[in-house]
Amino acid sequence: MGEAIAFYTLSAFILGFAILVVTTKDTVHSVLFLVLDFLFVAALYVLLQAPFVAAIEFHVMAAAALGERMPFAHGFD
Repeated sequence: MGEAIAFYTLSAFILGFAILVVTTKDTVHSVLFLVLDFLFVAALYVLLQAPFVAAIEFHVMAAAALGERMPFAHGFD
C-alpha cells in the first residue's frame, strides 16, 4: 500500500514538473523544472529497486540539460 502511494505521488510530481517545463516562459526556470523532473524520475527508479539506473539517468540527463540549455539562457553562443 505504501509503495503504491509513493508511486502515484512521484508520478504526479513528474507530470506536474513536465507541464511546468513546457508552459514556463523563462528558460532558466524551465531548465530547473526539467532537472527536478529528472530527479523525481530517478526517485521512481529507486522505488522500483533500480538504483544504478537512477544514478545514471539523473547524472547523464541533468548534466546534458544544464550543459545544453543554460548557456543559451544567458545569451552565450
